[in-house]
Amino acid sequence: MTAVPEGLASEKRKPGQRAILTNIRDDFHPSKRVGEQYSQIFKRFLSEFRSHMLRTMPSRALPVLLVAFAAASLIHFVHNAEFLADYPGLPQTWTRAGVYGAWLGMTMIGLVGWLLLRAGYHVMGLGLIAVYAVCGTDSLGHYVVAPLSAHTVAMNSTILLEVSAATLLLFESLRLLIRRVKHAV
Repeated sequence: MTAVPEGLASEKRKPGQRAILTNIRDDFHPSKRVGEQYSQIFKRFLSEFRSHMLRTMPSRALPVLLVAFAAASLIHFVHNAEFLADYPGLPQTWTRAGVYGAWLGMTMIGLVGWLLLRAGYHVMGLGLIAVYAVCGTDSLGHYVVAPLSAHTVAMNSTILLEVSAATLLLFESLRLLIRRVKHAV
């Protein structure tokens, strides 16, 4: 049996800690050249590392899009709450506190999704983030009750800002969700 080069052998791990390289000794055979052995180990390491990263890390864009959508959504809901009487076609029963409550409830969906994602429940977390983004596209409902021309420039700007941010977040969360499901199969 060939000795395993120092630094490549599996180190002692705490219980529950996952090793990226497993069974490293199996890759060393006296009949193989040293270069081939290192090449195989490196390829195996990259494969396991890539697999580990897919399981544990969301994209770099996701947290940025999540914060951008939360901010755009807050801007729209604040404008909606403060100028509620000026928005055409909205029910008279809607209140300022109700609009803020709706934003808070909607945002909790996104927050819970992010926390689940970070805790390792990727499919559930990404699914909730996608639901959160779909809630943001609901602002297009303003144009169902009144045409675009009936809204002020500020109203249209906040609505379209929120919907744009929601759409980007939705596409990214669905892209990651599909990638995660394909990787699991």
